[in-house]
This record gives sequence, C-alpha cells and structure tokens, in this order.
Amino acid sequence: MKRTFYILTFSIFLIAQFLFINPIKSTSIASADDRWKNYYGIAWDDTSTKHIKYAKQMGYDYIAIKNGATISSYKNDSNIAGLKFFFIDPITYIPVLENHKRWVSTTQSYTQVEKDWYERNMVWKSNDPFPRNLASGYFQGTSTSYNVEWDWQQQRVIDEVVERVIALVHSYEDTTLPFTFAGILIDVPSLRGEFNYWDSVTNTAKYTGLSYWTGSDSGLLHGTITHEYATYREGKAAYLKKLASRMKQEFPNAKWVVQPWRMYSTTSIDEWVCGIKDRADKDDLTPDMLSQENSNTEFVDNASNFNSGVNITKDRVENTQHTDVTEYQNRLIAAKAGINGAWYNWFGSFMAAGAFPDFQSITEVYPRLRLIRAIPNWDNLNNIPLANRSWDGSIYQSTKNGNLQSYISSDVMFSRHWKNGKIFAVFNTINGVIKLNAGETVTSMQNTDGYFVESGDASADFNITGNEIRLKSSVTIDVDSSNSQIKGKGYIFTLKSSGTPTVITGSATNVTSNSTTLTGTVNPGGLSTTVWFEYDTISGSYSSKSATQNVSGSSDVTVSIPISGLSPAKTYYYRIVAQSAAGTTKGAEMTFTTPDTTAPNCSIGINNGDSYTKSPTVTLILSATDDIGVTDYYLSTNSTIPLATAAGWTAVTSTTSYTASIPYTLSSGDGS
Repeated sequence: MKRTFYILTFSIFLIAQFLFINPIKSTSIASADDRWKNYYGIAWDDTSTKHIKYAKQMGYDYIAIKNGATISSYKNDSNIAGLKFFFIDPITYIPVLENHKRWVSTTQSYTQVEKDWYERNMVWKSNDPFPRNLASGYFQGTSTSYNVEWDWQQQRVIDEVVERVIALVHSYEDTTLPFTFAGILIDVPSLRGEFNYWDSVTNTAKYTGLSYWTGSDSGLLHGTITHEYATYREGKAAYLKKLASRMKQEFPNAKWVVQPWRMYSTTSIDEWVCGIKDRADKDDLTPDMLSQENSNTEFVDNASNFNSGVNITKDRVENTQHTDVTEYQNRLIAAKAGINGAWYNWFGSFMAAGAFPDFQSITEVYPRLRLIRAIPNWDNLNNIPLANRSWDGSIYQSTKNGNLQSYISSDVMFSRHWKNGKIFAVFNTINGVIKLNAGETVTSMQNTDGYFVESGDASADFNITGNEIRLKSSVTIDVDSSNSQIKGKGYIFTLKSSGTPTVITGSATNVTSNSTTLTGTVNPGGLSTTVWFEYDTISGSYSSKSATQNVSGSSDVTVSIPISGLSPAKTYYYRIVAQSAAGTTKGAEMTFTTPDTTAPNCSIGINNGDSYTKSPTVTLILSATDDIGVTDYYLSTNSTIPLATAAGWTAVTSTTSYTASIPYTLSSGDGS
C-alpha cells in the first residue's frame, strides 16, 4: 500500500521543527452482484478457522464474523484473503456495548458505573431497584438472567450505537488481503422488540411487548433521559433506518438482511412484511434480502410475502432454518429454493437452542446437510435458467445447455461446484446413481472429510459403467444411532471432457496501480488452443478480456499475459479460459489488488491553531480526509521519510474523515 508524506513546518517561538503526518488509505469493496446472497452465516458455533476453511471449500465468498472471535484471529489468517464478512446483530458485540455484557443477572453485584451505564442506555419497564427495572429480552435459561434491550426511543442511543457499529466494522477490515465488509444480518428484527417475560407457571420465557409492563408501547422515562420517539416501535424503526443509511454511506455496496421466524404473519410477533407494509417508510425498512427461520416452505410459497406492497422478490429470499434435520424436509426446502431462484443458507447456528442433534461444529453436521444447502445456491451462481429446473415432489434436477447440472433424490444428491466444476455428491443409499454428461470421464474419485475436502482415493467404492457411477453394495452409509437419521457419504469427482483443455489459474505478477501480468497453466489436449484471461472488479462478472495466446501440444504449458488500464486501489477477480475445437474450459477464480496512488488531504496545527508557543508541551491537531479511508499516521521531528515498515506508525480506525488532538513534547532548540 503506497504511503505519501506531507511535511509541515512550524514557526514556533524558541523552536522551529518539522513534523510529518502520513494518513494511509484503505479501500472498502463489496460485490455488487448476487454472490453476496451465497454466504456461510455461522457465527455462534464453531471457530473462525473452521468457518474460513469450510467457506473456501464450498465456494462461499461471504462469511459471518464469529461472535467473540478476536480481530487477530481473522487478520492473522491468510486464508481469509478475498472473503467478505457480515456481522450478525453487531449491537450485541462487546465494543458496541462499550465492554459491558448484553445480559444482566438479579443475583450478581454491579458497580455504580455499571448500573449507570445500563440505566442510561437500556429500556426501563419499572422503577424497581436495578436490574429489575430493566425490560427483559431473552432469558439465559433461568428467571434470574436475561438480555436487556437498547432504548431506541432515545436519539442519542441510536446515534452512538450506529457509530460504534461502523467503527467495529472498520476494525475488522483488512483491505490489503483483502478482507472487506459485506453487510449486516439481523436476527429477530421485530419492530416491537425482543421482549420476554418469565412465566412462573410453565417456568419458561414467553414473547411479549413493552405494554405488558408499562401499559403502552414505550419504556419508562427516568432522570434526565428524553424520548425523541413516542413509541418503541418508532424508535426501533428509526434505528434500523439510521443503521442502513449510515452503513451504505460508509460502504455503498453493503447489504442488510433480516431473519424473522416467518416473513409474513398477522399473528406472529417475529415476522416482517406485515409489520411494515402499511408504513409510509416501508421502502426504507425493506432489506436487501429476507430470511425465514421457520423450516417450512412459506419463504417462497406464501404469496403475501410478495404481493403486499413490499418490494421483495423470490430471488431476494432465503431459508435459514436450524430445527429440522430430516432428509425429505431438507430436500423439499432445497428444491423449492432451486425452482424459485431463492437461496438456502446457514445463519447464526447449526441448530436452534434445544434442537437435536446439537451440532457444535461443521465437522459434526451430516454430509447430506452440508451439501443440500449448497445445491440451489450453485444453480443460481451457475446461472441455470429457472425453466431448466424442476421438482416433481420427489426429485429436483437442473440442466444447462442440455447437460445435467444438479440432482437431488432420496438416494443421492450431486451438483457441479460453481467455481471449479467438480461434482460434489452425497449418497444416502447404495441405490444412488450419478449420470455423467456425454464425453465426460472421471479422472479422480475422492472421499471427503468434515469440511467436504478431498481426503483420499475412493475409487474402490465405485463401479463406472458407461456414463453411470454407482456405489458398490459393500459400501456402508453412516446412520446417526441417536435418532436413526441417515448421515450420507460424501464424495468429490474430478471430470474431464474428451479433448477439452485443462487449465489452472495462476498468480498475478508485477502488480502496479494500472497493470499486472496474469499467469496460468494449460494442457491443450493435443489440439490447437486459444487462451485468455477474464477479469472484473466484481466476483464472477468477468466483463473484461485480455489479449489471447495460442498454445498446442499434449503437456502442460505456462502462459503469461499482461493486462493494463486498471484502476488503483481496486480488487480484481480473474480466471483463465482455454478454448479448442473440443470445447471451452474455465479456471478457478483468483484475485489481486492494485495499490493506491492518491494521497489524502491533511493538515496539522498546534494548540487549537496557535502560531507559536512558549512551552515545549503542545497539543497537535491532526486532520485528514480521503475518499477511501485514513488508517495510520506518523509523527516525527526528523525530516527523513520513514519506511512503511518503520516503528512509530499509529493505527487508527479507518475513516474517510480523521481528526485528533495528540499530546506532543517538542525538543529544545534555539530561540530568543
């Protein structure tokens, strides 16, 4: 990343010195196409390392930040390069809570500072002693411990929380990798809030509204607190609108997704469409995508989701259920998503609280449950026309150019990975059959591990006759002994079409602000072959094409093609393409980032604009603006420009407008 230095001279009584301030730029990039709808949203289970490994293998370019994971656990993992991240409910993160917990306990002691913070920022339901005066959200399994809810009726709370969320996002971004912000996912978005009371009869928590305690949709006023919004519902709406607008101001391509239990319901508290459809601000409250937590198919089958005046279409909905592991219901959900161009993703946790089995890691999830959520998404990402997708109540299948793309039945499921073209398959019984397309041959059959990564030769498990791949009768399909559910057995097949070239996308070399050289490997397969690279700043778009190179022979050939006309401070996505008389082969996508060249605008002063000082102790007033982002500054009394790797750089939260007051001690000099 380029660093540009500004030298500022101070005419100071008794002292004349040089100081350097160097704001460093960062870039926030988010894809503007549909790839963001294909995300791996586990945030409450597993580890960040496992999230990243599985996402990379299954073609997820978007992941959710693990709640509780340190920033370093991401920034120190080079495998995150090229991924983009969502936050799920960032208002529950410790930095946004200013190092307080989201929940309180009636059996715990609190300092006065802690009490003051909670009472100043959270909703009051009564004038009882702390913490019983605070309205309860979700209970932590007991009547004495529960979440507390932000007082959205206060404009101050809205403003402060939103800015802390923006700062949180910047703290996780690493634009040099890149690892950049995708958006925010919101669980249980109900405008009436997530309030619960403890039912002493059933000894369980139950949903309610503020009126249960206060007699109206409003928290109690207390002390010097003011409510700029008459109801909690209006305050919550104001918060969501402010969050969405501020997020898109800072990150123009960022998305927001809400996950109610049902998308439309006239009776359920946890729904969305019915709650906003008659509001004047419904467009501002319409997210980029709606997610359904319920395990039924209403997410595409309930017409009220789409004809109630809220601008939501079927390609902007998803199912993220985490309660049903049965084979048919998951097949049904995937098929319904597939034929409607909708999505099937993971959100938050593998299984809901109290659901069984209680998967804690992706490696524990049944192979069939891992692959089933990928198949409708891959069909979307492979641009399979909806007219080429079908579901007859038992079998889902899709075709592209007359060739079978995906298939799901009770016996077997398989699909072609949207990035590498390999067949990912899970057999539920030994009766499953994978049918190859004309001219295809299998070059590798691999077992898979808990991340669905190739883990060893599996050719002994199969018989291939003609274009059919069948399991041998001796192969055992694992079953969960605790519930008799079939786990399935996963495999990956690498294919080759007769005569078509094989390719490997290589690295980008000699990257400058406006050019680079792309490399790759091609085996022409004995035919004259034309090779080029496709690239764009949007993943999967490839609107630009390099010059071509002609190769021939039957062995691997290294190709190297320069491209120019690039823009600085951009991440580019590229892949190799080889075409011969036998067909066209496209390589896996890779990325490179061009360096930044435009310096920030900055200034420096002392003591609120003083032109001189009689004291060596001063306050430096630093100011810098940049259209991309300021991330670091450097101060020195030496006129030598420091290296980018030199000690002494001070990191700041990336921002387009940075100001700071910095205490500084000047060294002695000549004076009169």
